[in-house]
Amino acid sequence: MTLPRNLLAGMALSAAMARGIAPLSAFKTAAQSVASNASTFVADADLYLPMAVNTDYFYILSLIMEGAALGSGDLHGELTGPSGATVHGGLALITSTAGANTAGVYSGSAFSAGVNGTTPTGALAFGTVSCGGTAGNLQFSWHQLTSSSTATVVEPGSALIAVTI
Repeated sequence: MTLPRNLLAGMALSAAMARGIAPLSAFKTAAQSVASNASTFVADADLYLPMAVNTDYFYILSLIMEGAALGSGDLHGELTGPSGATVHGGLALITSTAGANTAGVYSGSAFSAGVNGTTPTGALAFGTVSCGGTAGNLQFSWHQLTSSSTATVVEPGSALIAVTI
């Protein structure tokens, strides 16, 4: 729903209007790890949001990750929407180590991100979701980019936020 051009004092704010104002959000409170898995996506236990039918969203996924040394393990993630939804996005990588060489690629709804060992590495994935006639969740799922016995960990403090556009 599109908000009225002008909200006036005393005007009733409907639930549909409020959905257009308040962001949807999911916050990770516990670490989740994946080891020796470079092929099967695992749904993140915390990072998912409900999507309404015939609605467009802008999302931001903020990840804090740790794991094996850069190039060993890393992270391959994807955001999937409800049946019939179209998901597009981009990726920015951030690390707390000056000069660390992290790599990131985003294609459609999937991305890969370098993890810099036990130094917390950050990634911001962002984009749009266009939902069709089926409601469901925008779900972050992931596995290791390269199989490693050292677990890749998505840390508490990671978050997924979406607003209607």
